[in-house]
Amino acid sequence: MFFEVILKVFGIIFLGYLIGKIKKFKLDNIIHSATNFIIYFIIPCFVFSAMLKQEFEFFEFRKIIIAALFAVLLMEAIVFFISRLTKIEFREVCLPVMFMNSGYMTLPLVSLLLPAGLYAALIYNAAIGFLMFTLGIFLVAKKKSFFAVLEEPVIYATILGIIFNFLKVHPPSLLMKVLESIGSLAMPAMLLIMGYKLNFVQAKAIKSSIWGTALRIGGGFLLGLVIVKVLAIRGVAGDIVIIVSSMPAAITSYIFAQKYDANPDFAASVVLVSTAVSIITIPLVLRFLNI
Repeated sequence: MFFEVILKVFGIIFLGYLIGKIKKFKLDNIIHSATNFIIYFIIPCFVFSAMLKQEFEFFEFRKIIIAALFAVLLMEAIVFFISRLTKIEFREVCLPVMFMNSGYMTLPLVSLLLPAGLYAALIYNAAIGFLMFTLGIFLVAKKKSFFAVLEEPVIYATILGIIFNFLKVHPPSLLMKVLESIGSLAMPAMLLIMGYKLNFVQAKAIKSSIWGTALRIGGGFLLGLVIVKVLAIRGVAGDIVIIVSSMPAAITSYIFAQKYDANPDFAASVVLVSTAVSIITIPLVLRFLNI
C-alpha cells in the first residue's frame, strides 16, 4: 500500500509535468486562480470532512499533541538558525522543512504495518494540520500579522472540525458525502499544479533542496528520537512519533509557498526529492524500530 501511494504521488506529479510540456496547455494565467481555489475551497472541505471521519479523544493523547508541537517548533528553530548563517530568507525555506507529510502517506502506511498506532497517527496528523494552517501561514506570509491567518478559510474548517468532533455533532450524511467528494480532489490537484510548475524550476533549486531534504527526513528522525525520550512516550505511540517525524515534506507546503510567493521552486523541489528519498529512508526507519 505504501509503494502504491508513492507511485500515485509521482504519477500525478509526472502528469502535471507533461501537461506543462504541451504547448497548447500554457496555464500560467490560471495557476494563480487554481491555487486560490484549492486553498479557499477544496482544502477546507478536505480538512473539515477528515476531522469528522475519525472518532478520537484529543485529550487522551496529550503527549502526542505536545510531541507534534515540539517537532515543528524545534525544526523551526533549526531552520531559522541555518537561514541566518546562510543569509537565506527564512520564510522562503521554512514550510517544506518544518512540516512533514503526516496524512497522505503516513496514514496508509500505519494502517497497513502498525494498525495499533493508527489512533496516535490520527492525533499527530490533526495537530500537524492545525499548526500548518496557523503557524505555517503566519511564518510564510510577508506581513507577519495574525489577521493573515484569519483570512484563511481552512482555519475555520479546522476549528469547526475539532468542535464538531469533540461535541459529537454529525452533519447530514449527504452534506458529508459532498464535502468528502470535494475534499478528495485536494491532493491530486496540488500534485498536478506542483508537477506543472516543475517545468519552470531552476537547477539550483533542485540542488538547494538537498539540505532541505536531509533536514526534513534526517533531522526529523533525530528530533523524533529526542522527543520520545524527553516526553517518555513508549510503545506504539513512541514508534508513531518517530515514523511521522521522519516523513518527507508536506505537499501543502508547496501550495502555501506558491500563494505567498515564498520560493515555491524550493518547496516543490524539497517535496519531490524528499518523497523520492523516503522510498529508502522509511523502510530503514521501520527496520530501526523493528516493525
